Amino acid sequence: NINIEGHCGYPCEGKSLAHFLVADTSAAHRVLEKAGIEVVKEQEVLVIKFEDRPGVLGEVVRKIANAGVNLGHTYLATNNRVVFEADDVDKARKALA
Repeated sequence: NINIEGHCGYPCEGKSLAHFLVADTSAAHRVLEKAGIEVVKEQEVLVIKFEDRPGVLGEVVRKIANAGVNLGHTYLATNNRVVFEADDVDKARKALA
């Protein structure tokens, strides 16, 4: 009964890595471990709702870049939201305020 609001997966050094966006990280951690899936880490990400129009993603990442924040993986989640891994989530959040 855990809602996966977003997900991305990718290969890395011969392994498969996955990132799951969930509201209840503790419950998700328990379920994944029980299923035999190793949880390497939990991390805070920046999740923003955006307008569905051409160019909006470019505008958002330009603001983040201008703030000097580096982005890692990025993917779309439910309800027109984009998820960013950032080296400084707080600074990225402030750049979009």
